[in-house]
Amino acid sequence: MEDKDIIKFGNKEFKSSLYQKEIFTEIEQGCNNMVITAAAGSAKTTTIENCLRFIPKDKKCLFLAFNRSTVGKLKEEIETSLSNVKIMTFHGLGFRLLSESNVIASNGDIIDDYKYINFVKNNILELSSTYESLSKLDKIQYIDNINKLINYSRYYISMTIKEIGRTAQKYGIIPIDDEYSVVRKVLIWGKNSLEKIDHTDMIWLPNVLNLEPKFLKFDFIFIDEAQDTTMAHQSMVDKCFKRSARFIAVGDIRQQINVWCGATEQAIEEYKKRPNTKQISLPISYRCPKAIVNKAKQFASNIEAATDAIEGEIRYDVSYNDAKEGDLILCRVISKLVETYLNLLRNNKKAYLKGSEEVKEKCINYINASQSKLIDYNCITKDGLLPTLYNMFFEKKNKIMAEFNLEEEETIYHSDLVEMYDCIEVIKTMAEGLTTVEELLEKFNVIFNNGNTDGIQLSTIHKAKGLEADNVFILAHKYDRIKFCFLTLIAVNLPLIYR
Repeated sequence: MEDKDIIKFGNKEFKSSLYQKEIFTEIEQGCNNMVITAAAGSAKTTTIENCLRFIPKDKKCLFLAFNRSTVGKLKEEIETSLSNVKIMTFHGLGFRLLSESNVIASNGDIIDDYKYINFVKNNILELSSTYESLSKLDKIQYIDNINKLINYSRYYISMTIKEIGRTAQKYGIIPIDDEYSVVRKVLIWGKNSLEKIDHTDMIWLPNVLNLEPKFLKFDFIFIDEAQDTTMAHQSMVDKCFKRSARFIAVGDIRQQINVWCGATEQAIEEYKKRPNTKQISLPISYRCPKAIVNKAKQFASNIEAATDAIEGEIRYDVSYNDAKEGDLILCRVISKLVETYLNLLRNNKKAYLKGSEEVKEKCINYINASQSKLIDYNCITKDGLLPTLYNMFFEKKNKIMAEFNLEEEETIYHSDLVEMYDCIEVIKTMAEGLTTVEELLEKFNVIFNNGNTDGIQLSTIHKAKGLEADNVFILAHKYDRIKFCFLTLIAVNLPLIYR
């Protein structure tokens, strides 16, 4: 019998906490499902890994995670010694379900993450009867609405016009015309066009095709980062339960980061409501110093410092120029990170921006949509890049105000508007000292295409989950700054910008 007092981590052994022992005892001797609320740095993955030691060898067990690096590490350490355990990503499970059911070929190049974007782009005139009559700016928003709703609807398994409409309302997507109808047509096409699939198809198709696995049924299923699961994830996992199977869902609603891509705010609560489900906490943070944990308690009461943790230090009014290789710089918004990144490069400091390709793609989409040739940094023309982008910004603002019956100052906190403003700020930062859009595009290609992953890492908050560094710098940036800049734009004399 395994010793529940000992935690094994690689070649090292540690004394387990009372919370961990409770989990191990429930796995070995109990009969309940579990929802484990795990604070940041609470050795969640290590605890789950040790749980697998207490599962009877004749019981099939599945461990599911979002992160491929987590899965790769556990596969190496666990699957070789425990033949009854399978470790997969959610996407890997979906792919296995599809290939096992002969819906897709299990080999060959079938992954195309532009499957839906290209289909909409190439067939929009057949899909929509109103597209050609829309203005230039409306066409951009119309296509953007469709592409967002294709993804959100798959996460929520929304197939009818009514369901798609509810999903749009949830995410504040304001239709230009007949987007719901177009999205339904695209989803029907996607359900039946299986020569290529994208990553969201891997989660969605097993549900809408009503697949029932033959060889992927398990007695125990561990669900990592359960707070970030979508309805499609949850429904797909349910297909893999044997009768009397038990699940162990691990997560923390305070660490939810995937609402923007379909995670339900009630995911953890829904798991808790399932029959015979026991709730257990993992509150001790083994990663963070005591000073950090004490600060975190102001926002999350379910966290405790380890007794042997170092004291650590929180300092204010420090300069990011003090950062050195291996340190981490965080900010809520991309524009401030880009500004900092450029300053670090100018000062000959090695640095890289996490997710830079995504930033580049979003900004270039806005630049191309403007169809401008000159930047016009001072906004003195009608068709320059910056005045055109501000026109687009104010047009979107007006539509949000009308749709949700908001006052002007309330509107600026809408997520779509904040994201667009952030992209414009990135473009403005990159455009400083340049004249033409051609120069700007070249600068994006040079700055965001260095392939460097050495030096100081810069990241938005949501992309930083799971990252660690000895020193973490947080760039102060409040939405009040956005409000100030927004109201300044309204107040200044820019007669060629139509508000």
